[in-house]
Amino acid sequence: MTARSLPPSLIERLDHVGIVAPDVAASVALYCGLLGMQRLEEEELRGPGLHSVMLGLGAARFELLSPTRADTSISRFLERRGPGIHHLAFKVASAEDAIRRLVDAGIELIDTVPQRGAGGTLTAFAHPHSTQGVLLEVVEHTHTGGGEE
Repeated sequence: MTARSLPPSLIERLDHVGIVAPDVAASVALYCGLLGMQRLEEEELRGPGLHSVMLGLGAARFELLSPTRADTSISRFLERRGPGIHHLAFKVASAEDAIRRLVDAGIELIDTVPQRGAGGTLTAFAHPHSTQGVLLEVVEHTHTGGGEE
């Protein structure tokens, strides 16, 4: 394994695409009304200060993210870049194992320990400086809530 390669077994599948939206209701109307997506889950995550709405279309999932406070990373993203694609999230069996393996591969992490995410998932983000400009998230679906098993 080279410093930048990861074993294929680390990633189970694409979990979702994160999209920052300043107005979640307008985005839900667009994606569900025009494109036929279904609303799967919705919750407010107080810690990271965001409103999350998970949409689905077939096997594909899309997470709409809107800031609930001005002091959040999603708010800063929206101010700097405007609405649009924020991250790609990949399902893993263990967020802790994924973090270890990413560090071993030389990837800079934003989260060095798993964080609680939408739907009770455990998540961690890799810094885009280490992943060719793309914010990557690893997602572990726990048995206590969140997503498909």
